[in-house]
Amino acid sequence: METGVIESSSREAAALLLQKYDIFVTYLEEQEGQEPFFKGLKKRSCNIF
Repeated sequence: METGVIESSSREAAALLLQKYDIFVTYLEEQEGQEPFFKGLKKRSCNIF
């Protein structure tokens, strides 16, 4: 069994991402009070590899 953290805009987005890679979730915990990373981030300042 492996554990890890995933950051997403919503629970649904996280579930879809995990399903895409055939990862089955047995426990899901939402962290409260954290600002989204992408808030205020502009597309032109991102590099996607």
